[in-house]
Amino acid sequence: MMVLKLMHGRHRPDEQTDDWGSSGPYLQIEWLHATLFTTFCLGIKDKEGTEIEFFLDDWEHKKQDGVLVEGLLHYDGVFYGDWEVFEIANDSLLVEAFEISSAKFPKNRDWQDIPKREGVEYD
Repeated sequence: MMVLKLMHGRHRPDEQTDDWGSSGPYLQIEWLHATLFTTFCLGIKDKEGTEIEFFLDDWEHKKQDGVLVEGLLHYDGVFYGDWEVFEIANDSLLVEAFEISSAKFPKNRDWQDIPKREGVEYD
């Protein structure tokens, strides 16, 4: 099984992390394709088990939903600075299905509106 591991998470893209930030989920993927290290596409299975291509598009406020926000990969409300792809045996880790709805950051939101947390440094 191919897995996308998300790491170095933060609440907002401008949050400074002195340590490695939060660890994210292990997400099942079928494959990863990169073009010129500027375009990334994942092979994932939908709920019916059909393999689909999912591009990790850049988010643009009021222009385009996206997964990459300020250079960070967005998933389930967290912005991840590091990610890793590797293969594992089927039962060695708790792996979740990759959910497109959890990855997309909507164009009608602005991450700068996410409240800053007390005691955390921001750029």
